[in-house]
Parts: sequence; structure tokens; C-alpha cells
Amino acid sequence: MRKLIATLAFSTSALAATSIYLWTELRAARGQVEALSASSPASPPALETHTSDGAEPAKTSRVQSSAGSDVPSSRSDDEKARQELFEKQWRDNSRRTLAQLADPMMRAEMLEELKSANRANEHKYVRYLGISEADARRLIDLLANLELAQSEAYARCLLQTRCDHQSLRSETSAAKQQAITDLLGAEVQQRFDEYMYTDRERHMVSSFLRDKIPPTSQLTDEQAEQLVAVLAEERKAIETEIRQRGLEPQSWSMEGVAFTFSGSFLEPGNATERLKEGADFNRRIHARAKAMLTPPQLAAFEQMQEQATIYLKSMLRRQERELATQATSAGEGR
Repeated sequence: MRKLIATLAFSTSALAATSIYLWTELRAARGQVEALSASSPASPPALETHTSDGAEPAKTSRVQSSAGSDVPSSRSDDEKARQELFEKQWRDNSRRTLAQLADPMMRAEMLEELKSANRANEHKYVRYLGISEADARRLIDLLANLELAQSEAYARCLLQTRCDHQSLRSETSAAKQQAITDLLGAEVQQRFDEYMYTDRERHMVSSFLRDKIPPTSQLTDEQAEQLVAVLAEERKAIETEIRQRGLEPQSWSMEGVAFTFSGSFLEPGNATERLKEGADFNRRIHARAKAMLTPPQLAAFEQMQEQATIYLKSMLRRQERELATQATSAGEGR
């Protein structure tokens, strides 16, 4: 339970960043819909709708009434209504978050919960950052305060007409780096960044892979660290390649495997492409693992990858069913 609480507490930043990203995407899409409705009839634009089988996007022209006035397509209306609902939900969540943080007692409780959840990592900070137990406790206190400040900043941003999520992410990241540097020095701050970046791989190695390896073939602590390093190195290389194509990488951990995709995993209608990216990711990290694992260890690694792929397929198929059900319900409602 403690591990679960810690995971939930320290996933706040990632969830907030994802919310900011999705908010911006929805605003952009909404702007496209509004532009679609306001365009001149002389040159009707085309609206891309992505198919679930990975085929080329279909082009849907704007529908015009017999009187010549612009009538948005039913699909555009559905998308716009869904986007407005999401925006309302995020605004409501943001208001609740700000109300809780404005209450001194609630804020103190939230702060203590964050500290308590992270205290299980105290020995890891001592070990991996090379700091004392006292410094590790001071770091835990600092991280809790930074977490609340970041949650508050994200909530305020979501209530703005235009939320510059990229600037906010850069500002909060820089503030965190500076605060840790002021507390423990630049060298420790850099080690902390490296430690946090490899968190997905550490989770993979400790919570999933090592549970599947036979007792007689367990990884030593040194081997585990080496595996974490090479897997994180490969993920960073994939992220670099994605950015070079002008896209933004997003990682989603499933059964321990930190699948890294180009763009939002939540974007509908791209199940085939996501499965291909997932297979490519698995192939690349398998090649790195194969170079350093024994046959029993590699078999366990492959078992983990297989389970992660099954889970990925399940999520994508569930998303397709949700979209199909939404389309059917929308059609029946008219």
C-alpha cells in the first residue's frame, strides 16, 4: 500500500503535464472546428478523420444547407461538445485543487501526505545520490513543497484562457533544479535528475523483471544498475529520434515496459501505428538486454515484454470500442 501511495503521489507532476498537454490539444482542435464553421463557402476546407485501422485519413468536407449557410458536420459537433466537456471537467478539477490548497489545514495535510509517501525512498536517495540520511530527509521535505507549488501552478494555468504549458513546464522544472541545487549542490542535483529519469527502468527491473527471474539466476545489484542504465539510454535515444522528426515523445509504462511513442498515446484512431511503435520499442530494448543477460534472465525479460504487449493491445482495443460506442450513440440521438 505504501508503494502504491508513493507512486500515486509522485505521479502528480506527470498527470498534470499530461492534462496541460491534452488541454492544449483540445483547444487547438476546437479552434480548427470553429475555423471550419467560419470558412468561406467558396473554398470549403477538409477535416481529417483518422481511421482505427491505420489507413490514410479520410477527408470530410464541410456540409452546406440548401440555403447556402454553413452547417458543421455532425462529427464536428460531437468533437466540439466532447472537447468542451473535457475542458469543463479540467476547470472544475482545477478549482477544487486551488480551494484545497487555499485551506491551511488541507494544505498541511496534503504536504504531510506527500512527505510520508516519499519517506520509503529515503534509503534510495542516500544510496544513489550519495547523501546523508539528514540530507535525504531535507530533500523529501523540499520535494513535497515543490510538488504542491507545481500542482497549484498547473491548476491556475488550466483556468486561463490560454495556458502556455511549455513555458510553465520549463519554469517549474528550472525552479525545481535550482531549489535542489541550493539545498544539496549542483552535483547532487544532476544525479537526482538522472535518478528520476531512470525511474521507469528501475521499476521495470525491480518490480517486474526480478520477480520473474528464477532464484538461481537473479541479477546482482551491479547487474541491475547496468541494465537500468542501458534501457534508459535506449529510451533517451528513441526520444531524441522522435524530437528530430518534429514530434514530442510520450512514455507510457505498461506492465513495467516504458513504451515511448511519438505524440499523444491518447490520440484516437491510431491503434495500428501505436502497436507498430510498441513492437519497435520492444525490439530495440530486447537487443540491449540480450547483450548482457543470461538465457534464463532473457527469457524472463521476454515474458515481461509479452505481457506488456498484451496490455497495450487491450488498452488500444478498448479505446476503439469507446469511439465506436460514442459514434453509435451519437447517431441514435439524432
